[in-house]
Parts: sequence; C-alpha cells; structure tokens
Amino acid sequence: MDCVQFIGDFMTESVKVLEHISNEEQPPLSWKDLESIRDKFNDASSDKKALCELLEDMKKAFQKRGNVKLWKPIVLEEIDAEFQKHFMKGENVTFWLFNPEDVRNVEAYMQYCAGVDRVLRTHAGNVPKYAREWFAFYSIWQYHELPFPMPLGTRTVVGALEKLLAQYKPGVLEVSRI
Repeated sequence: MDCVQFIGDFMTESVKVLEHISNEEQPPLSWKDLESIRDKFNDASSDKKALCELLEDMKKAFQKRGNVKLWKPIVLEEIDAEFQKHFMKGENVTFWLFNPEDVRNVEAYMQYCAGVDRVLRTHAGNVPKYAREWFAFYSIWQYHELPFPMPLGTRTVVGALEKLLAQYKPGVLEVSRI
C-alpha cells in the first residue's frame, strides 16, 4: 500500500463517517447518556464490557447513513478549526497526533470533541438533526476498536495525515503490509 492509497482510504472512510453522523433517525441513547459513557470509557477502572453492552443498540443504528450533503461548509470549517486548535502548532502537526501511547493525544481529543459538540450545538439549524448524538457515539474510539482517537476527516486532518505519512513513510508502509 502506498501513501496515496492510504490517504485515499482515509478520505473514503471519513466521508462514510460523515454519512453515519448525518443519520436523521433518532438514536437509541441521548447525547447526555453517550457523553457519560464516553467519559467512563476514559476511566481505567470502569467496566468496559458493561459499557459496550449499553452501546449495542447504538452500533446497530449507526449502520444507517444519512445525506452527507446536509453538512454546510461553514460547519465543516469550524470543525476543522477545532482540529487545528488542538492538534496543530501553527503549520506543524503535533508529534503526538495519532499516537495511542501519548496521554496528550487523548486529552487533546477530548477537548476537540467538546469543541466539535459546541460547533454542532451552535449550528443546530445547519447540521443533521441528531448530529450531536451520532458524533458523541462515533467519538467513543475505544468502543469502535480504533487504535487511537480519530478526529473527523476534515481538510486539515487529511493534510496532517499527509505530512505525517511523508515524514514517516517507511514505517507506515511497513506497518500497512502487516
């Protein structure tokens, strides 16, 4: 797998996530419940199995997709600005982005999620009806068995991934073959 394919796959998956978050059917759990569950996932002493059981209906409902065209450019730009605020130092990507072992990555991700929620709340009339709830579910990265927190694939996120791939190309290509 080369870097261009890696980025292409990431962009394709990012569009799918936006489609899932665009699902206009009412989710089985409320935003408040999802936020509480996400917080508990970050607590090392919590019962992860019990939390996963609470999310099973959400997992099924999240399979449905909405219309990605419901996302207004201004909303995506503000979400992108949240990524820049928490994961960039000027034009440079923080070295701990996508690093599962660095606590700064998880802390920045939690701040990013709060910022994205603020954007979704502020633009409630310009986002899919249940975007806050579906984003809260998506943001529980441990439940989705992601190796690290994954921001939404906005413009700067894709650019940051491209920069990191260019910098660490040999390692990324080796890992992608495994």
